[in-house]
Amino acid sequence: MPMTAGKLPVILLLATVIVLAGSLVQVQEAKAAATWIIYDDGPPEEGGASRASGILAVRFSLPLGVSSAKILTARYYITAGPTSFKVHIFDIDQVTDLTPPFTVTPSGTGWFDVDLTAKNIVVARDFYIAIEYSSSDNPVVGADTDNPQSRSYGGPLSPPWTPLAYNLMIRAYVLTPTPVGGYMVPVNKLAILSPYIALIGLVGAVTVAVATKRRRKT
Repeated sequence: MPMTAGKLPVILLLATVIVLAGSLVQVQEAKAAATWIIYDDGPPEEGGASRASGILAVRFSLPLGVSSAKILTARYYITAGPTSFKVHIFDIDQVTDLTPPFTVTPSGTGWFDVDLTAKNIVVARDFYIAIEYSSSDNPVVGADTDNPQSRSYGGPLSPPWTPLAYNLMIRAYVLTPTPVGGYMVPVNKLAILSPYIALIGLVGAVTVAVATKRRRKT
């Protein structure tokens, strides 16, 4: 069927709306940003903390305004050893493992990173990164005694754990959603398109009126 002159404005307007809607939605899409969550000041004091067996853990909270995050890395500062230890990522209840615990072996002393990216651990509230010791493996974790923040704990594998009077040097690297332009705006496609839909209706009505008038004249 041949395209009439009356249909052309409507088709052009529809194409414009589709392009504009796509660009508006794209502007409001979220991008991701990675950040460290840290409660120690850097250098350890007093040699460090260890246990013959059991758990040492730090409770982490998501940054202000962030409702969920993916845990990418657990970082431990090993001051002596090194020997193998078991990595735990606990939920806020100190019992539920957010991923099956697994054993790692540091290559030396100092900062030791454990890659958790492939574990796909997504949290929406406080969580714990812990180090589990056995009687045969006993590495020492750095202890920061400056400005304790009441986030470090120790105890047996089964809680409750005891709050420690220093900051364990355990850190979390997380991926958080960060909106483009600094604002998280929900994309409501209907609200975006409403003015254009009304305009299409107006153009259609005018087109029909013109076509009707022409038919009457003929």
